[in-house]
Amino acid sequence: FETTIRALGGLLGAHALTGDGIYVKRAKDLGQRLLPGLKGNAKGIPYSDIDVGRGVGGFRGGMASTSEATSLGPENFALSQITGDPSFAKAANSVNKLFH
Repeated sequence: FETTIRALGGLLGAHALTGDGIYVKRAKDLGQRLLPGLKGNAKGIPYSDIDVGRGVGGFRGGMASTSEATSLGPENFALSQITGDPSFAKAANSVNKLFH
């Protein structure tokens, strides 16, 4: 959650302000590293923690926070729109369907 809203959101915001493609490149790389966490466990609940180097997620606190799990959409929808890669929006939509 924190990495999504701060780092990924920051990269997307920097791109929106500057138009510099390096921010899109870095945002897509980070988004791909976060994607396993967004896809979550067998029930589709996003992991609260993700090792971005290994692509392994888990629940270090023992459970998922509903507010964290359900607020990952805006950055992932924007990333899909900017990159043309639907995988980010698809994963966010899956979470939305699970909770809404």
